[in-house]
Amino acid sequence: EGDLARAGFGSVDALVDATVDALLSPLGMRLVARLLRAQAWAGGETAYFAHGLYRELVVRHGEDGAEALVRAGAAVESALEDIELLPCDETGIDIAGTRLGDLLESARGDTPWGEQLEREVVRWCCRFLLGRTAHDISIMLSFLRPDARSLSPRDRALLDHMRYWPLHSKGSDLWCCMTVVDIDQKPPSRLQDYATQLDEFAKVYFDKKSPAASRA
Repeated sequence: EGDLARAGFGSVDALVDATVDALLSPLGMRLVARLLRAQAWAGGETAYFAHGLYRELVVRHGEDGAEALVRAGAAVESALEDIELLPCDETGIDIAGTRLGDLLESARGDTPWGEQLEREVVRWCCRFLLGRTAHDISIMLSFLRPDARSLSPRDRALLDHMRYWPLHSKGSDLWCCMTVVDIDQKPPSRLQDYATQLDEFAKVYFDKKSPAASRA
């Protein structure tokens, strides 16, 4: 309570209200929507398909070559292209699962392995790994309460440079900075674990729900 008071918050509720206001602000909503879009790339059964596609890259380029393709800056740029046009709900998971499944079928089928197919395989493998990264990131909020009456244009420019913006919610005099941390891309070496994770979690769940477990 003392630390909150020194920071200008009268209670935990006041801090919670400020956090909610920041996340519901236009900037906060855009950030959350983008993260949800990326998370959809790694939802549902996408891990199985992504692992299969990555193995197709390994067959053609070896372990080192496949990893270099998926982690290249060009692959990340391609993966993030048009992200704002993708859904940020369950529909996004369905789209990702369908696209990954179709690509795997093409890669293992009669479709010739050419530059276009490989580019899409790399793109969606990268999207899956970025999606797993988005599942594990954290959003850090920092608050300031400057005296708005004494803020000079130079002060405002400095706050803007430091990525602070005024909340202006319910008469608030708070400025907020939102930072995403833990954004290191997941390595392709994790794909094997991701591919079996859902089945393992399901087995644990149903084992606990089984009659035998209930009697125990």
